[in-house]
Amino acid sequence: MYFKIFIMLFVSILFWHCEKNITTQCEVQPTIKPTLSSIQTEVFNGYCVSCHSGAAASGNLDLSPASAYSNLVNVPSSASSLMRVLPGNSDQSYLIKRLIGADGELIMPPAGRLPQNFIEAVQQWIDEGAKNN
Repeated sequence: MYFKIFIMLFVSILFWHCEKNITTQCEVQPTIKPTLSSIQTEVFNGYCVSCHSGAAASGNLDLSPASAYSNLVNVPSSASSLMRVLPGNSDQSYLIKRLIGADGELIMPPAGRLPQNFIEAVQQWIDEGAKNN
């Protein structure tokens, strides 16, 4: 009898714990298209322009809507031998290295890593040619 009560209590605690984890890990993330306009709206405007805009943009990287494309695509990084965005090659684009923290780079934004689907959209945009769309 006590064994059955113990098992029921154990299973209840296990399910309660799992339910909490499932809820936090399955939060709905906003949809983002692999286009510059979607990335500008969801990523750059939402996470980056507070530091990367205007004349005093951090790292001389202005990501405001009028400047982001010309400041990213085929522009050498001032902190690396890579291009900020190398169309067709996200693995060799400094922007991706900063977004994922590759090769010992600090993750951007500094407040914490972007949602994975945002990073994947940026990678896909770059791999598909980094069009000004």
